[in-house]
Amino acid sequence: MRKEIYYKIKEKLKEYLKDSPYLDKTYCVGGCVRDLLLGKEIKDIDLVVELPGGGVGLARYLEELGVHLYPPVVYQNFGTTQFRLLEFPEHELEAVQTRSEKYISRESRNPVVGYGDLSMDWKRRDFTVNSMYQSISEDKILDLSGRGLEDLENKIIRTTSDPQVIFDDDPLRVLRCIRFSAKLGWKIEPETWKGVCDFSRRLEIISQERVTSEIEKILTSNNPSYGLDLLRRSGCLKVISGELYETTKITQNKYHIGTVWEHTLEVIEKCKHKDTIVLWAALLHDIGKLKTKTIDSSGAVHFIGHAEEGARMCDGILRRFKFPVADIKLIQTLVARHMDFKSYSPDLHDLKNKKIRKLQYQLGETQYWRLLDLVEADNMSHAPGYCIEGQMKTLKERTLGMKTMFKYQLPITGEDIMEVRKIEPGKLVKGYLDYCMKLAFVNPDITKDELLMRLKNLSPKYLGKEYV
Repeated sequence: MRKEIYYKIKEKLKEYLKDSPYLDKTYCVGGCVRDLLLGKEIKDIDLVVELPGGGVGLARYLEELGVHLYPPVVYQNFGTTQFRLLEFPEHELEAVQTRSEKYISRESRNPVVGYGDLSMDWKRRDFTVNSMYQSISEDKILDLSGRGLEDLENKIIRTTSDPQVIFDDDPLRVLRCIRFSAKLGWKIEPETWKGVCDFSRRLEIISQERVTSEIEKILTSNNPSYGLDLLRRSGCLKVISGELYETTKITQNKYHIGTVWEHTLEVIEKCKHKDTIVLWAALLHDIGKLKTKTIDSSGAVHFIGHAEEGARMCDGILRRFKFPVADIKLIQTLVARHMDFKSYSPDLHDLKNKKIRKLQYQLGETQYWRLLDLVEADNMSHAPGYCIEGQMKTLKERTLGMKTMFKYQLPITGEDIMEVRKIEPGKLVKGYLDYCMKLAFVNPDITKDELLMRLKNLSPKYLGKEYV
């Protein structure tokens, strides 16, 4: 949301709370205050209420006023609530009481939570730039750490207190520190960085889902290669993925500069879109080189079959990262096929339109363009003299200029098929339709009569077992 919307929401809350004990006890906090001061887009508004049970109490009070878009969502165990105001239905607010936290076990990141005033609340937060408050009743910024505004101005990530305590209490903050550094492009304060390195091993106690989420946020940040290399330098990468860590040791051939890891970082930077499937594929596209490196009698390095091997390795890695099966398959496909155009001439004159249409049919529109994005990024990350600058441009132009499978409409319908084949509705009809689509990628100008003629005497055995 824009700054103007933030202040409109804040003023509306001030209006609603004017006769309540919540007015002078409710504060905007954290990322929304930080981004407000930075002039950046504000994602969500987080509120803290300096009263026992204040977050839920605030939401219930607003509910009684009838100003909620829907009843607040309450997480009683955590004392948090989420709601939207009628006037601002697109923007979610989250409220919680100010609190204290105490970690009683080094093997758990679940603290004992209790009520605490502002002087305790800011100390439980991770970094100084995330620990500033702005009252609903006035616009003054409360910088209780005494370093937040200074660090914001100097573009520094610093823990609110002793980094050894902050990271020991919650090792996920190690990844959050790196993520904020990548997102904002800021330096990590030296003692804070030492804490990141010292506690990288503690990531082992964090749930894989939380780790994966942070990696994805780094991948989609403004400086993904910087953030990912901080993972390497800090020791986090070795804990997160032994396979990715090993790529830092694999030197390559004349087509590349540096290690597989260095090349991977460059590819990620050159991906044009923040599509998470493409970015994960870019991260893993050369993982197969770990198992395929060979050196011939002349001393030349080869990685024969690394794309296919990489696709196989992706399954185990991404399952460990708790990816949905459907997303794993999408990433595997991109990794397996990222070498598809290496054997063609730079101008792609030897690449037949039939091949392009077949690829479109197999992948679908979204996945096809994902592949081109990955291939282009990979291509442009080769050593000087081995980048084929115009190849992907040519391929994109040819795709847009031809009758593609994306916009192709079969000249026949299911009703036509049922009539000519004398069959009832069912999966057999779908089989014949799919068969026609396969014919169409060979000859997109095929007519209705030609298709019906082919279908008239076609045996169902040619459709595939899934249809018969």
